[in-house]
Formats: sequence, C-alpha cells, structure tokens
Amino acid sequence: MKRFNIAMIDRGDFKAYIPAVRRISFFLFLMLTGIVSAANGESFSVLGVTLPTLNDSLHHCLQTSDTIYQVRHQKSVAVNFYLSAEGCVDSLTYDTATGGHHIRAVGSSLQCLDFNPAEVDGEATPFILPARAVFENKRGWAGLNLLFPYDSSTGNKNSDLIADALALNGIVPPGIKRFPSYYCRCATIGSDLGYHYAGFELDLDSGGTLLDFEPLFASHQPFADMLGTVLQYAEYSPATRFDKQLPSHCFLIVRFFTELHYPTAIWPPDDKTSQLFENYRLEMSLYLDSIPFPPVPVNLPDGVINVDHVLPHHDAMAVRIGIDTVGQIDYVYSGAKLSGSEYAELRGILQRLRFYPARDLYGRRLYYDCDLELNTNTSKKIRIVAKWLPRSVQGGGFVR
Repeated sequence: MKRFNIAMIDRGDFKAYIPAVRRISFFLFLMLTGIVSAANGESFSVLGVTLPTLNDSLHHCLQTSDTIYQVRHQKSVAVNFYLSAEGCVDSLTYDTATGGHHIRAVGSSLQCLDFNPAEVDGEATPFILPARAVFENKRGWAGLNLLFPYDSSTGNKNSDLIADALALNGIVPPGIKRFPSYYCRCATIGSDLGYHYAGFELDLDSGGTLLDFEPLFASHQPFADMLGTVLQYAEYSPATRFDKQLPSHCFLIVRFFTELHYPTAIWPPDDKTSQLFENYRLEMSLYLDSIPFPPVPVNLPDGVINVDHVLPHHDAMAVRIGIDTVGQIDYVYSGAKLSGSEYAELRGILQRLRFYPARDLYGRRLYYDCDLELNTNTSKKIRIVAKWLPRSVQGGGFVR
C-alpha cells in the first residue's frame, strides 16, 4: 500500500461579515474586505464523487433587493442547494423553524450563486449541496457567511456537511459493523498529556472485506500492534452509491481513553446515548485532516447557573475559544455585545472546563482555535456544545 500523503489543512477562522444597515455601505464593506474570495483551489473527491465548490465571490451575487437581518447572537440555518449538472441553483430548501425569514430575505442572492458542478466518476451530474448560512453580528454590522462541505479557496472541510452531502445524494461511506473487544497493558498517560491513539489506512472491497491495511501513527507501539491484529477480525460495511456496493479507501482512527473500562466492549455500543468517550473511541473516515485528534472535553460538569445576564432564556450564543497545549481555555471571544460583568461571568464559566489537548499526525500537542455553542433550550441551564466534534459526539454538560 502506498504511503499516505499528509495534507496540512488550515483550520482558521472563516467568518465573513457583510454590512446590511444600508445597501451602499453593504457593498462598500465587501469590496474593501474581500473576505470571501473566489474558489480557485483544488477539488475534493470521495468515493468517486467530486464535491461542488463555489465558483465566484459571494458579494458578486448579492441583490440590491435583498436584506441581511441583524441578529443579537450568531444564528446558523441549514440550507440545501439543488444544483444542475452545470452547477446552477435550480432551487433551494431551508430550515424554516430556525431562520426562515432570514433566508427568505436573501433568497434571490442565494439563487444566483454559481458553483463548479459535482462530478461522479468524472462526469458532471446534478447534486444536492448542503450548507450552513451563518448570520452574525460584529460591532453593529450584520454579516452572512456560507459554509459548504468543502471550500476550495481555503482547503477547509466540514465533516458534518460532507456526511450530509453524501447522504442526500444516495452515497453511504464504509463503516464498522462490529469491532471485537480488546485489551492492552498500556502505560498510563495523564490527562494533561492526552490519551493513547492509533491511525490506520484501510482498503476494503465492494463487500466490505478488509483487503489490506497499514499503520500510520500511534502513541504506543504495543497498542498499535494489538489493534493491527484486532482490526483484521472486525466486520465492516461497504461503501455504496445508490445501493451499488463500491470498494473504498478509508482511515480508521482509534482513541483509547483512560475512562474506559478494561477490557473494552464490543463496538459500536448498543446504547447510543452512552458516554462521549465510548461513542468517540473508533471512527471511520474517508479522509484524514492534519489534526485527527481535536480537543476532547474531559470534565463538563452538570448543574445550573443563573443565566439572566449571560444568556437569555430560549437563546443561543456562539463563542470562539482557544485551547492551549495542556487542555485549558486560553481566551474567550463572543461576537455578542456583553457588558464587562457578563463577559467576566462567561469567561469564568468556560475556564473551568478541561480538555485533552489537540494533537497532529505526529502526536505533537497543538494550540487549537474552535467554537463552542451555549444553548439554554427550554430551561435555565446552559448547555455547552463542542462544535468541532462530530454530531454523534457533540455532547455537552450543564454548567453550574
């Protein structure tokens, strides 16, 4: 098997702010900043499908009749673009419950977006492209940013949107049907350093049979050797495209948290609501980012706090944080306008959280910039959601 070519991905801040108070300043701000640039990078393909990418700057398609509404806190709305084989927007659907009037106010502009078309085995094809329309507020400016499964201008991949794109277009990635229980005498790693991990490159045939594998990286060689034996006895489900089974090339990431009991249980767990660590122990992926081990929350406590000043009832707030190399929150930034006391209360809450620090392909601890969501739902509890983790493990805790 050929060696994996590491592609270093920039996980920077992809926010773009668009003024909407007046249409003149609206366009002037976009021309001056140029934050959203034309997509001119390389394409990204999975299972023979090349994902569509935005073919032009967003502001080129903005209509003077459209309005971007002001929001107090960041609002994210799911939007599906139905693209023709030429990459034109035939129609779009969106989540009317979370932001229907926000999307309708910019609907004409979204309909005018132009995309590089999707391709299946090199042939252009119609495609349903999921996206997130993110409405933001920064210093009184209303802004709109569109997040897609793949941004060719930055190389950024959104794992949740990629999963949605595959599902909406009849494509099922390979998976694990059953992974045997295993046991290994690993040296203890303290929570300030992280956890044991290993990564493997797999080749599966169209029936899901493992043809070949290669270890890529590991924190502990005996752990990797043991897993190399165990994964040969696992059962895998093949990739499919419109129910046609396909051979696939993919990656298996193993995270061995000290919180797990020895020996491990057969995976996946029967109880889908089980703890975060068990759900996140094994992961199959069609691609590998430069940071396969993002921070994992260790101590999200439960309880309640008075949220009258930090977060109104039935509201949500997006917060940008930095997690340092020992798993502590280094800075807190909120786009919402907060008083000094409100910001101090928010920062005090979040700095109580601890994380396993991020690690790259070589096991080096990294500083990590990421987003949290604070959500009150229907109670006076603040639920903290780690937005960089897959949806299946975006568990949060209630902070008191």
